[in-house]
Amino acid sequence: MIIGITGALCSGKQTLVKYLVQTYNFEAVNLLEIFKARLQQIRAERRRALKNEEEEEDTDCSSLDDDSFCFEYYLCKSF
Repeated sequence: MIIGITGALCSGKQTLVKYLVQTYNFEAVNLLEIFKARLQQIRAERRRALKNEEEEEDTDCSSLDDDSFCFEYYLCKSF
């Protein structure tokens, strides 16, 4: 069974996740962390390719904090 939990800031999402993990032995998966890891991998591959081609990229995608992640994801989405 897969359950997706969404909600506003401080709405109890993490508390609900902890409850489900402790009470029903669910496995918690944070998709944001998975997406961040994949984006970092794509950025590293792009940097290597650019270094090999000796080109420079205008887009700076160095910040991956939660507030700007979605925006940065779409800026860096050339994969």
